[in-house]
Amino acid sequence: MTDQELFTGTAKWYAQYRVGYPPELFAYLKHYFHLDGMGRLLDLGCGTGQLAIPLSPQFAEVVAVDPEQEMLNEATAQAQKADVGNIAWLHESAENLPETIGMFRLTTIGAAFHWMRQKEVLQNIYDRTEVGGGLAIVYDSAGAWGNREVPGEWQMATRKIITKYLGEKRRAGNSFLKSQRRMRMIWSRAPLLVRVKFGRASMCANGQWSRLLVFFIQPRLRHDACLVLG
Repeated sequence: MTDQELFTGTAKWYAQYRVGYPPELFAYLKHYFHLDGMGRLLDLGCGTGQLAIPLSPQFAEVVAVDPEQEMLNEATAQAQKADVGNIAWLHESAENLPETIGMFRLTTIGAAFHWMRQKEVLQNIYDRTEVGGGLAIVYDSAGAWGNREVPGEWQMATRKIITKYLGEKRRAGNSFLKSQRRMRMIWSRAPLLVRVKFGRASMCANGQWSRLLVFFIQPRLRHDACLVLG
């Protein structure tokens, strides 16, 4: 089974039961990247649109990409319910973006970076990011498998039910999770970000919401923008 097939048949359940991101996240993104309803957003691994749809008012155009067509179908339905009409849904992987996709002010990745060929994807994003733009990698740390040193009582109860019916080995879609250390893997990528020319970084781990792990990165100023690297 390929990664693209892992989530076959799950889209409607993601849309119905996966907890959405809090309003504070979108307010923080708006402030951090000075979003004003202009420019373009690229949302990679968009799933059912949990980032693309709430962020759509902050951009003139949104391109949301996912390798699973069922996710895109569900996302389209969710966008229609929200009366959002400025999102283009693209059935493609983050590694194979078309050359004609254009430039973006911001790229977002919500709980999907661990599925991607990360260096390749970061380079793709860098090449398509406007000067002054950036990337926001977002993870929810409040689920049953949240990355906390001491899981809450409700998390332990949820895990007990999951393992009772699905087994001890943690599942991912229709298969199994390849790594139990995905967040440690993400944070260990700081040297990779530097190699792919990303500069300024800001991490909000268990910040004011205590429910999200967020990592913002902005590309260094580039010579092709007639600016000198510091």
